Amino acid sequence: MKNIFIIDKIGFIISVIFGMSTFLSKSVQNIASALLLLLFIIVILFKKNNKQFMNIYINYKNKLDKNIKLYLIIFILISLSIQLFKEILYLESPLNNDFNILKYIIFFMLVMFVNDRNKIKLFIYYTGLGAFISLIICVNRFIVNYDLWNNTKNFNYYRIYFAVDPLAYASIISMFLLFIFSKIFFNIKSKKELILLILIVLLSIFILLVNRGKTAYVSFLPGMLYLSYKKSKKAVVILILSCVLGFQILPTQIKERVTYIVNYEKDPSSHLRTIFWDGAIETIKKEPLIGLSDKNRQKFLIEYYTKKNDIKFVEQWYGKSNLREVHNAYLQYIVEYGIIAGIYLLTAIFVLIPIKMKQISSQMKENDKFLKWIKYSIISSFICYYMSSITETTFMKQVMVYTFSILLLLMNFLSTETKLNNNK
Repeated sequence: MKNIFIIDKIGFIISVIFGMSTFLSKSVQNIASALLLLLFIIVILFKKNNKQFMNIYINYKNKLDKNIKLYLIIFILISLSIQLFKEILYLESPLNNDFNILKYIIFFMLVMFVNDRNKIKLFIYYTGLGAFISLIICVNRFIVNYDLWNNTKNFNYYRIYFAVDPLAYASIISMFLLFIFSKIFFNIKSKKELILLILIVLLSIFILLVNRGKTAYVSFLPGMLYLSYKKSKKAVVILILSCVLGFQILPTQIKERVTYIVNYEKDPSSHLRTIFWDGAIETIKKEPLIGLSDKNRQKFLIEYYTKKNDIKFVEQWYGKSNLREVHNAYLQYIVEYGIIAGIYLLTAIFVLIPIKMKQISSQMKENDKFLKWIKYSIISSFICYYMSSITETTFMKQVMVYTFSILLLLMNFLSTETKLNNNK
């Protein structure tokens, strides 16, 4: 029994390291996920031969929401089955995205080792600590590299970020910021905590602005608007006024980037996205069921962009060695896995998950401030995630796969904890 407690404790510690590494290190995240998989397999394999392992497994099953489990398993199986069929049909090797799809299984391991209120609290706080450390590192990078950041000639922008690519970093910091605002609105405990959280908010907003990721601005605000609406009408008015007045005092380097959200044709990166989206739609039309092979898609896109007189612009600002990146998660997934898989993905994220969250909300006790904080944090983060997916390949990028899995973990906890409270 002592060994069982050790394994459970080790699993939780590794899970916490995994959460922190989301903001700090891809390598550590890979090592942590591999160790969690090993522990998960040990419990599964030896559960029949050891009563205590069986108890861990039974607890895991009881804490695993059947609907969320089903949604995720179907998504993984559909994606991998289509890719396997394409490998046989086209004689091509798996893409990085295929391996990243498989990484969604981290959800099941996290549920096994982070499955009660105290563990969830610690997991959230330590993940937040990882975010805070990364923000401090980013401030130092901004100070040290200010001259590079300040040089905006030829659209060659220096980005402030840490550990992952700049756009993914902006997205996960946006979701971290939504968790902070949600706590301020719905679960604040003392003035000292409020002051600390406000300082973290200011730090996070500063890093988001100097990161220069337009996607972060577009994706964060709808999530923030949702939180403000749930808080009060006054909060909505304050948010709108803050955005209007805040825009006026922004430095020119940042204000210029914000205007490109609307005037996309003046910004090469924004204009490229519209070209890539058009190419993706044409690719889907070419092979809607399972998508073109990797080589054929590259060849088709070069021919298509040449025909549209876009190839010179693409080559100048992006290159043409790899044109398979769409910069839109929904189109990217359909391009690679076909329209049927795409329909399931869209149904899962825009229908099944919202229905599940509505069901959880209807059963949840409103006086439980901790659960209320988690609920609004998850919903606003999903909004942010879905918005950022319009311009980035979120569902198939490692750090975003793991981020979505963490959101599912918290959603799973809400579901099981709500049921447990109602049965008391």
